[in-house]
Amino acid sequence: MSMKLRFLRYLEQIPIDANDDDLLPLSGKLEYQSIIGSLTYRMQGTRPDLAYPVSLLSRFLARPKAIHMGIAKGVLRYIRRTLSYSLKFSRIGNSEPIFYTDSDFAGPTLQDGMKSTSGYVGYLAGAPIIWSSKRQTATATSSTEAEYIGQFNAMKHMVHIGHFLTELSIPYSTPMTLFADNQGAQATARNPEYYSRLKHVAIAYHYQRELVEEGLIQLEHIPTEDMAADGLTKPLPRVKFNRFIELLQLNTKPAI
Repeated sequence: MSMKLRFLRYLEQIPIDANDDDLLPLSGKLEYQSIIGSLTYRMQGTRPDLAYPVSLLSRFLARPKAIHMGIAKGVLRYIRRTLSYSLKFSRIGNSEPIFYTDSDFAGPTLQDGMKSTSGYVGYLAGAPIIWSSKRQTATATSSTEAEYIGQFNAMKHMVHIGHFLTELSIPYSTPMTLFADNQGAQATARNPEYYSRLKHVAIAYHYQRELVEEGLIQLEHIPTEDMAADGLTKPLPRVKFNRFIELLQLNTKPAI
C-alpha cells in the first residue's frame, strides 16, 4: 500500500465526533500534545501538506481522544515515508508573489457548529513561502460567504508579504494575484452591486473590496482541479491528494 494511501485512510476516520467520551489518560494526553507540537513545528517550516491535519488535531489538545491519537500517529507514519519532500526555491522566474485561496463550506469533519474551513498558500521564487489552514470563527451561511471570508484572510497576509518585501527592498508588481474558484465571492469583492447579498457579513471582511479597488490585489478565477489550496480545507481522495502535492511543488529529492 502506498504511503499516501495509508495517510488518507487515517483521515477517513473522520468525521470526528467532538462529543465522544473516549478520553486519553494523562500520559496519553501528554504524548498527544508532544506529537502535535512536533507536527506543528515541521508543518510551519517546510511541509504545507500537513497544514490541514495539524490544524484539525490541534483543536483537541485539551481533551484528546483515542481517535485523535490514531490520526496523529497516521500522520507520523506519512511523514516517515515522505522525508524526501522539500521546498526548492529558484532565482530564475517566479519572482512575483502569487496566492491561492479556498474554503470548505460547513465541512463535515467536525460535527459541532458546522463552521467552514479556510486555507491559502502563497508562492514566491518557485515554492510556497506561506500557508494556512484554519477553521473560520464566524458561521458562514453559504459557500459564497465562506469563500469571501477565506479571500479576506488571504488578502490580509498578502498585504503583509507586500510590506515585508518592501522593507527588504525586493521589487514586486501590483496588483498581486489571488487565485480563487468561487465566482460569486470574487464578484462580491469587485462589484458594489453584489454588496447587498452579504450585508450581514462583518464589516472587516469587506476590507478586501478596498484592496481590489485600489489595485493592490486582483482576483483571478481558477478551476477547482488547479486550486493549490484545496487540500488545506478538507481531506481529499487519493487522486486529488496527489494533485494537491503536485501543485504544492514538493520535491521528492532533498535540496542540495
